[in-house]
Amino acid sequence: MRTSLVGALILVGVVAVVSGCRKIGLPEVHGRAAVEETLPSGDVVPAAWGRLAGVSSIGDYPDLAQLWFEDGNGVIRIVVFRVSTGELLKARRLARG
Repeated sequence: MRTSLVGALILVGVVAVVSGCRKIGLPEVHGRAAVEETLPSGDVVPAAWGRLAGVSSIGDYPDLAQLWFEDGNGVIRIVVFRVSTGELLKARRLARG
C-alpha cells in the first residue's frame, strides 16, 4: 500500500513537471548579423580597425583564413585572407546589440 502511494505521488509529480514544459522557439533575428565592409586598400587592413584578436580557418577551405580585428570601441571585423596569394578578399563588421 505504501509503495503504491509513493509511486502514485511520483507519477503525479512527473506529470505536473512535464505538462509545464514547452518548446523554446528560436531567437528573433533583427536584420543581418554581419555587415559588408569595404577595404580601403585591397592589400592593407586599416590600423583604425584595431588589434588582431584572432585567426581562424575552416577545414573545407584550407587556403582561406579569417582574421578577426577588434578596435578600441569593441567593434569586431572579420577579414577573409587567401593564404596562397596573400590577398584580402572581403571584410565584414559584426553588428552588436
